[in-house]
Amino acid sequence: MNRRPEPGIGGERDMGQRDTGQRDTGRRDTGQRDTGRRSIGRRNVGQMVITAVVALVLGTAYLQLLTLALEVVWTTVPQRLGNELLVAGYMVVMLTGGAVFVGLLRHRTGVFGHSPLDGLTVSVASLKVALTSLLLVVITLLSGAVLGPEAGLLALGTAVGVFVSERQPGSDTHRLVTIGAIGALLGLVVSLAWHSTLNLGGGYQFEWADLLAAAAVALLAAVCVAIVRLGAYAWRQWADPGETHANRVALSGLLIALVAISSYLVWDIDLHLILGSGEGHISDLLALTDGGVVAVIVLTKGLGYALSLGGGLRGGPIFPAMFLGGAVGVLASLAGLPGVPAVLAAAGILAATSVGLALHWIPLTASGVALGLLLGGWALVPAAVLGVVIGRLVGTGLERVPGVGPVPDAPAVAATARRG
Repeated sequence: MNRRPEPGIGGERDMGQRDTGQRDTGRRDTGQRDTGRRSIGRRNVGQMVITAVVALVLGTAYLQLLTLALEVVWTTVPQRLGNELLVAGYMVVMLTGGAVFVGLLRHRTGVFGHSPLDGLTVSVASLKVALTSLLLVVITLLSGAVLGPEAGLLALGTAVGVFVSERQPGSDTHRLVTIGAIGALLGLVVSLAWHSTLNLGGGYQFEWADLLAAAAVALLAAVCVAIVRLGAYAWRQWADPGETHANRVALSGLLIALVAISSYLVWDIDLHLILGSGEGHISDLLALTDGGVVAVIVLTKGLGYALSLGGGLRGGPIFPAMFLGGAVGVLASLAGLPGVPAVLAAAGILAATSVGLALHWIPLTASGVALGLLLGGWALVPAAVLGVVIGRLVGTGLERVPGVGPVPDAPAVAATARRG
């Protein structure tokens, strides 16, 4: 008679062996998963570091090459021409021709691009769209339009992030694009600090009484830029309504040229104070002593800025606003407003810049501190932060005006997809 083993002996021993095997397998699986996670983590960190460093290097190189090219196009060539009428014709050719190229490139490629009137933004795009956007910015800036290089930095950072992501399947493309954009923008900070581009001069000792005049200038500069932006929104409804009209973009370039020519021929104002982004010439404003000339600069720069923002061209909106705010500060000083010109200019610069920056208060205040340091050190930081607050309040009010709002970049994506 066969006797079955007692369940309490053989059964427990067999189960124990199976449990041990499962636990061993579980440990191996867990160890493999942990190793895999560490490997993926190290790879992701490596990708982010590579993206940031490459974007920083390329962003710095982009700014340096752009500066050299602008020096040739808008300093060397006009000097060689010599005759004022030839220079005026040169402005028409450059601005109208550049606008034609921008309009045709947008139309041919289907890349709508990001309207400068809608500020700066970072979004995932194909490598083709990012590089085309960069080319649009470069053409716009070389033509002399009143826009800045910062949009090109974002396009360049986006291209770097997308390129790295495409080489590593499964990467977080959005994160790499964001890191690439930040790295490229750091190139701008390095460039500004290294060349002291925005420095208004040192030696100022902070006085609380100066903040009252600074607040008045900040409000004036913010309202001035708000008026410019309202005009730009109105112009964009016709010139850049969400689809590309190359002839309308070309007309915008021609009008910018006519505005610049009027100040150049009638008032003999330096071209660099009317055309271009202007960040390298803010300190030159402090040397002006004729209030009438500064008033003309504010008017013509504002008109050119409005046409550039809403006319279908592509570039950054920040630096021209900074220049315009600085000019308002200098004009207020020449008009008799008490206060140190550098303080008034700093308040105007930050107020004008903040009108179009839809940032949260913490990063906005931090940018005010950073720009205050670049403008002249800690003594200018209070006026700079005050300008940020007043400018953002005016900007918040502007956003509630009917017709003020962004044009989506979706047409670019759709057009690109259709062209396949």
